[in-house]
Amino acid sequence: MRRALFVWAAVLTALIIAPSPASAARVFIDPGHGGRYSNANLPSLGVYEKNVNLQLALKLRDELVAQGHTVGLSRTTDVAVELGDIPTWNYTEPTDRWAYAADGLTGIYGGIPKDDLQARCNAANAFGADIFISIHNNGAASSSAHGTESFASDEDILGIRLSRVVQNNVVDDTPLSDRGARQIDFYVVKWSHMPAILVEGSFLTNAADRAYITSYSGQMTYVRAVARSVDEFLASDPFTAVYPRIAGADRYDTAAAISRSGWAPGTSTVLLATGTDWPDALASTPLSRKLDAPLLLTRPGRLPAETAAEIARLRPREIVVLGGEAAVSSEVASEAAAAAGPSPTSIRRIGGANRYETAAMIAAEVGVGSNGRVIVASGLSPADAISIAPYAGRSLTPVLLARPSSVPTAVTDFAAARPGVWRGTIVIGGPGVISDAVAASLPSHTRVWGKDRYATNIAVIAKYHTAASVSFFVSNGNATPDSLTSAALGAKLGRAAMLVKPRSLPDETREFIENNETRIVAWTMVGGQGVLPNLHDWMLRKALN
Repeated sequence: MRRALFVWAAVLTALIIAPSPASAARVFIDPGHGGRYSNANLPSLGVYEKNVNLQLALKLRDELVAQGHTVGLSRTTDVAVELGDIPTWNYTEPTDRWAYAADGLTGIYGGIPKDDLQARCNAANAFGADIFISIHNNGAASSSAHGTESFASDEDILGIRLSRVVQNNVVDDTPLSDRGARQIDFYVVKWSHMPAILVEGSFLTNAADRAYITSYSGQMTYVRAVARSVDEFLASDPFTAVYPRIAGADRYDTAAAISRSGWAPGTSTVLLATGTDWPDALASTPLSRKLDAPLLLTRPGRLPAETAAEIARLRPREIVVLGGEAAVSSEVASEAAAAAGPSPTSIRRIGGANRYETAAMIAAEVGVGSNGRVIVASGLSPADAISIAPYAGRSLTPVLLARPSSVPTAVTDFAAARPGVWRGTIVIGGPGVISDAVAASLPSHTRVWGKDRYATNIAVIAKYHTAASVSFFVSNGNATPDSLTSAALGAKLGRAAMLVKPRSLPDETREFIENNETRIVAWTMVGGQGVLPNLHDWMLRKALN
């Protein structure tokens, strides 16, 4: 009966011109193989898998775009995606470790063109896809092998769900026999960070399958079944929250929510900084820890209602304003004191002529500990200071800010005022953000860094969060206010800061997760869906499983 119905299903599908998706998504399509790579081939018939894959992919792109989705492709012509040596995933069994690194090999070796496959994953990750679909067709030594099948990684719960929807719809709509939806860790479905599937549309070595999947009508019916599956999958609301989240309607509300998560009414002190810029609060986490004070945010000329409400809840005896009058006006400071309630609340300001002076003034109040260490991070890029902030707070290590190629006067003055006290320096970030000359001018420095903000973040985590169990606050590496306010709570609770890309995981972050699965006990997401969509929950879960 099913075979009789597939013709009618195809006719009905053809009448649906542009159905509205449950929610528009970013879909990345990978036409398998290309260029010198092509597996299931029949040269005598002029049939090459790479070409059939591309035909299906281009048709699927058009269908998805017509349905309102944003689509990216790994290739649109008959080319290999990558022929050079790039970082790929390599496993060492004796140590049970994954490494993401170039290995000096290119092309097909061990049966897998890993560089080409990784380039497809890289493109999907950079695209910020919600869904990855790799399109292939099968081949076998026996011409009797036939049918369609779908695959997902066994670590990828949503990928498995999508593969089953695709498999069911393709089987319902086409004459292709059902070989099932299965779990295999094909390279592209495992190492693309988002939910991912690989489909084997048919067996090109089977005459009936080949005739169907190479025909225009067969291809259109197949891709419409896949496109409909994408909408059905999205209609099921798959991207639900996996991990706890602290979030508000905006950065001010999120900061208040973070405060509520860690500080009870009667907290003696609150830190207050501008939410429109980040420098004044960049060195504040050690002070937050020393005073046991949450960091709240305000607009320069107006105290947000969410901030006022949180100050009213806390009833602090002191409010410490970070930054000068342009950052937080005296009127706002007075509003904050009034919000604290009828009991007198003192206001004091820590603010210098610039970010470097403000950081030095905060560091002076924190003080240099008996180990003589001071942290120095970039004053122009906030991510490095955010990465080290929970450790700096937990260890009460003061943070100073530097320029890429010069030491600010505030830093030299800080050192001059403490001869023999500042004896060691932790420099966070590479030579591009703090030059070797600047680092060398600082007392007995050690540099902790990676190739970018995310690799530096992981280098910091690996060096300073070495306990048998580690928990994280996860935030968007571009969403500085959320990251700064959560760093204060991270210092209080002993949690590390993990920075992720706006719609993807950095590869170095996934490498850390893959190699530390038994140590990771908790993630808490920080920020709303606009800065950190639930897609990240599922990427983290895929990496951790």
